[in-house]
Amino acid sequence: MDEIRVLIVDDDATLGATLTLGLDALGMQPSYQTSLAGLQSVVQSINPNIIILDVEIGEDNGIDQMQQLKLYAPNIPVIFMSSHADVGYLTRAMGEGAVNYLKKPFEIEELAAYIQRFAKVEKHQDNSTIVSFGNYSLCINTRELFLRQERVCRLTTKQFEVTRLFLEYPHETIPRKTLKHKLWPDGNDSDASLDNYISQLRKIFTADKSIHIITIPKIGFKLEIS
Repeated sequence: MDEIRVLIVDDDATLGATLTLGLDALGMQPSYQTSLAGLQSVVQSINPNIIILDVEIGEDNGIDQMQQLKLYAPNIPVIFMSSHADVGYLTRAMGEGAVNYLKKPFEIEELAAYIQRFAKVEKHQDNSTIVSFGNYSLCINTRELFLRQERVCRLTTKQFEVTRLFLEYPHETIPRKTLKHKLWPDGNDSDASLDNYISQLRKIFTADKSIHIITIPKIGFKLEIS
C-alpha cells in the first residue's frame, strides 16, 4: 500500500514537529506548515490523502477556510483539531464538511487511527483536476476559477468547455467549426453565440494581462499565454 500523504496545518511548531515525527514513525508521509498562506499551492504540490487542520491558526480560523478548500480539493477529507471544547466549534466544523474533530490533547495513535480510516474511505483529488495557466487556476471538478488563489467565479458549462479546449491546445488556432461542435454537438449553433462566449471569457480573463484570446479572421481563435 502506498504511504498515506498527510498535510498538517498548525501554528504550534512544537505540536507540528511531534505529529510529523509520530506519523512518520507509523509509516505515513506527513508534511507540515504553520499557516494558511499558500495552502492551495501546497495542496496541489503534495496532493495529500488527508488534511489535519487546526481551528485557530494565528489570527486565522481554519473552519473559515473550509468553503474555499472544498472548491479546489473537494475530495480530500479534513480532520480538525482544537483545544476548544465548545460543542459549537465541533458542530460548525462538521457542518462545513470535516470528517472528524479531535480535541487537544490527544494521542498520536488516536489521530493515526482516524487518518487510516478516512484516508482509505475517501479518494484523494488527482492533480489533473487543477489546471493552472497564467495567474489563474481552474478546478475541473467544479468549474471554479481562481486568480492567485482568490475565487473569481464559477464558469458556465459552455464557458468551461471553450476554456478547456483552449487549454488543451494553447498557442494553437482552434477553428470555429471545432468550437461550435464542442458547444453544440446537435448542430444547433451560430457564430454569434460563439462570439458571445468568447467575449465573456475575454472579460473574465482581463485581470491577467498575460492571457489573450486572439481572433484569427474567418478561421477561429487562439489562446496566447505570454
